[in-house]
Amino acid sequence: MAEVSILPLVPAGHYMNMLTTFQPGHESILVSRSNSGLDGVPALFDAAYFNELTGGLHGEGGSKQMIRTHRKRVLHLDCDAIEEDLDTPDDYHRLHGIYLDTFYRRD
Repeated sequence: MAEVSILPLVPAGHYMNMLTTFQPGHESILVSRSNSGLDGVPALFDAAYFNELTGGLHGEGGSKQMIRTHRKRVLHLDCDAIEEDLDTPDDYHRLHGIYLDTFYRRD
């Protein structure tokens, strides 16, 4: 089961690596690890976690709590991308500003 999140700067190749690395049926959780060492989304959860994912997550960071709870089952996959989550209009405007500043600098 994939956690749904909008991460526009994560390249398709990372998702492909996740799909080839993940092994269903082993009760594992595959999380992305950023260059700064943070673990998080995108993440893949084995079907064994379906009930917990669909019935027990509340509020911001619900899956992060699950990842901490089941840390012995967590596998890490390095992600060189900028893991900027895009959930709200404010997130969009902030990320759009970063994009404009990065690619269209006015010197």
